[in-house]
Amino acid sequence: MVYSGTNIPVPGVHFQVNGHEVHNSTGKALETDTEGRFQFYVNEGNNKIQAQLDGHDFKEGGWYKGKSGQENGVNFHGDVSLAYFYDDTTVKLIGRVAGGSRQGGLPLANSLSHNNLGDTIVVVLALEGDNKSRLVYDITDPLKEETDTVYYHQRHDKAFDYRTVVHTNRRTVRIWPDPHTGEYEVMLPPVKWKVQQIYCTGHATLFQEGKASDVIDLTNTLTPIKKTYKGPFTTYGGSDVESVEVEYNAIYNRIWHAPVELTYQQLGFNNFGYFGDLNYSFANVDGTKATVPLAYEVSIEGSETKAKKVEYTFGHPV
Repeated sequence: MVYSGTNIPVPGVHFQVNGHEVHNSTGKALETDTEGRFQFYVNEGNNKIQAQLDGHDFKEGGWYKGKSGQENGVNFHGDVSLAYFYDDTTVKLIGRVAGGSRQGGLPLANSLSHNNLGDTIVVVLALEGDNKSRLVYDITDPLKEETDTVYYHQRHDKAFDYRTVVHTNRRTVRIWPDPHTGEYEVMLPPVKWKVQQIYCTGHATLFQEGKASDVIDLTNTLTPIKKTYKGPFTTYGGSDVESVEVEYNAIYNRIWHAPVELTYQQLGFNNFGYFGDLNYSFANVDGTKATVPLAYEVSIEGSETKAKKVEYTFGHPV
């Protein structure tokens, strides 16, 4: 039992034979294991076998039709190996890659935001905790290694065809959010996914400092969520809308916040940037006055630009 177009296993699937649930030797309902495998016995003769799992949609309604595609059951005479069932279930993951809370806080899936990060935003996903399964797999075409898909977005203006472009190979799903809005929509099998990379032109990574990846768990997102947001809102193309509707199974946003850089300087310093007092003036016991420099500027050795730095007589500002 695998998800259609892949060989990602589907665990927990039950079976019915001629309208009766299949049980194992302990009396419990038989289920596919963590690798999607199953084994059970049927009586010789014609049998109608169906795979079932709550919230899931199966190819051919889950009916096993054998190699010849029998509509009214399969006539069994002897063992059958490598019997495949295909799970067509996918869920809708939506999100946005944008900079700052202003764009990040807008409702999704309506082309409202502005891509303020840079050209060619890319999100790279891989299976989490599964290094064996292939994301592109066709038993009838073992050489097939990649697929391309385009998902068109809900829009309220005709300025652009807002879209998500997806390229899938055997190990990764590479997502290009819409270049105008930074929003994306994609249909995926309901399993755990690892966000391997998020980047764009000018940003080698859009993960915040100290973070190198993320996990999106879609296993419990089978029920669609619908929400309505009251506006007014202005679309990327400049159209005004009073309210928008959003339908999805899960959301993953990557809202980039540029690291805060704080520069500071002392008010009223002399002709170079030091802190504290520049000099210390005093009188000797004989009444003569003297001055000790507390901060001074020196050239940085080996600097081709003749850059300078501040040194302090006592190692620190006074």
